[in-house]
Amino acid sequence: MAEQIEISYSTNPRGQVGVRPRKLKRKSQFRVFTKDRGVLSIEFIDSSPLKNGAMTAAGNKDLSVEKAGRFLFKCILEVDGQRIVLDPRDPVSPGGGDIEIDPDRG
Repeated sequence: MAEQIEISYSTNPRGQVGVRPRKLKRKSQFRVFTKDRGVLSIEFIDSSPLKNGAMTAAGNKDLSVEKAGRFLFKCILEVDGQRIVLDPRDPVSPGGGDIEIDPDRG
């Protein structure tokens, strides 16, 4: 079963709930989801850990990780035609997410 990573737009800081970075095993799967209304997606910032190399991914789908390292990602929620973006690098309102893929596991 895929590791579950919750994204919340009402927590402080907004974005990934729980420990950051979330540590995952290489060659494992994870899934981002939200309880907030709208359609969730994520966008990796500098590089992607995903097996297919994609920089963007939809929420509520299992994603396979292959590349080891630390990866920041933006959380994007589309609600009623508006796009709410949480970026972990934003100095005013940091949010988003952060995962670390262990090269020795998996």
